Amino acid sequence: MANRVKEMQTVRAILQLMHRQVSLNNISKQLHLARRTVRKYAKIARHSSYPLDELLALDDPSLCAVMYPPAAPVAPDISSRCAYFLSRMQYYAEELKRRE
Repeated sequence: MANRVKEMQTVRAILQLMHRQVSLNNISKQLHLARRTVRKYAKIARHSSYPLDELLALDDPSLCAVMYPPAAPVAPDISSRCAYFLSRMQYYAEELKRRE
């Protein structure tokens, strides 16, 4: 299933096998996970500021914070829509008066 958060037990198993230098393809076969899923967690682990042995020593909430960092809020781009609306506001006001 796409975009499903894996249990920390599964993430730990991926990290343990990576620590033992098992190939990503073999990890995916052993854990019955998609190769893309294993690559995703391997990439997150490699780019974290912790080495693998320290990641494995973390408790579940701390490991979860490393493996699932909070997403950056996405600000909607309303500037162009707002500018268009403001440029047409006089026309809208006239149309509303006319329909009264």
